[in-house]
Amino acid sequence: MENVVITFRMFEEINRRVSDLRWIYNIDYFPDGIVDTSKVLDFIKSGKKKIVVLDRNIFDRLLKIATTGRTNQGRIQDVALLMIWCMINGCEVLPYSAISEHASVKCDEQIGQNEYKIFDEIFQRITMEVWFKLAEEKIKYNPIIIQDKLGVVSPKVKFVKNSIDYLFNYMAMIHLAYVLRTEKNNISRYFSFFKWYYDYSLVSRYTTAYVSLFLAGYDGFVGPKNIMSKDIDKVLAGCSNQAKDLCYLTEYSKDRVPTDCEFVFATDDYMLFQIQKLGNGSTTPIRLFENIITKNKRKVSKWVTALESSHKTISVRKDQYESYCEKQIKKEINQLKTTFD
Repeated sequence: MENVVITFRMFEEINRRVSDLRWIYNIDYFPDGIVDTSKVLDFIKSGKKKIVVLDRNIFDRLLKIATTGRTNQGRIQDVALLMIWCMINGCEVLPYSAISEHASVKCDEQIGQNEYKIFDEIFQRITMEVWFKLAEEKIKYNPIIIQDKLGVVSPKVKFVKNSIDYLFNYMAMIHLAYVLRTEKNNISRYFSFFKWYYDYSLVSRYTTAYVSLFLAGYDGFVGPKNIMSKDIDKVLAGCSNQAKDLCYLTEYSKDRVPTDCEFVFATDDYMLFQIQKLGNGSTTPIRLFENIITKNKRKVSKWVTALESSHKTISVRKDQYESYCEKQIKKEINQLKTTFD
């Protein structure tokens, strides 16, 4: 490992420091962000392919460190520590969702391809020894600078194209915006949103958990950015951002990924962590709302029971999901426009 010998004492110290960050989450091994050494050893012995999915915030910092030598967000030693943890535990690092988030916002495929090329160079050129020196503050800046413009590359993966998960989540967030702008209290908002959601969307445990916890006033939960803005473009941008965040969880959830892979989510976003933890921890995330509210619990519980007992998955073939979502998104945007003066 590039002249770095990892002793068990060092291994324990790395796990302790990563635990202090609360950046690493996996529902089976690290459900609270605590990277306990015994759990890490079980994680290593699992025999499954281990993949760490970076959120956009952390990926941004990694790119800055690689291309400028430093980061203007947080501490450089924290990112270095995460890279060390991934390397010593044999984890592949996946940046696809983070790259796609930025490239699709900019509507520029070349941006995504360029970021992927930089990412690839990071793992070829920045050694374990450099990351250790950064993590231990023996050096303050990364000395191996990678050009931030690496020229045209032949794309193996398309980053601008929106996934089906994104389209369903974006559709749901636009409807949530409409509900928030037209209904006056959170119980009526809850009824209105989920009646629509169960009728018109594929139901995701993470979207369900997010909306339920947000409407219940769960600590640290906020709605999509600029949801009450007078500028519809700002409202839609906020819906899009929230949809992309939910995609990080949806696309790599245990419901979707191969059983021979163990996915770990790396984020410093408290709300995303709570969505993952509570969404995975509940067989019926929609009931998180009634578990938190103090009034009308019985009314809500009865309503949810009736909703779930009558629920049927939307009758749309998988190969038609994209066109279905695009039509529904247009309808939702037109409905949302009626809330503006």
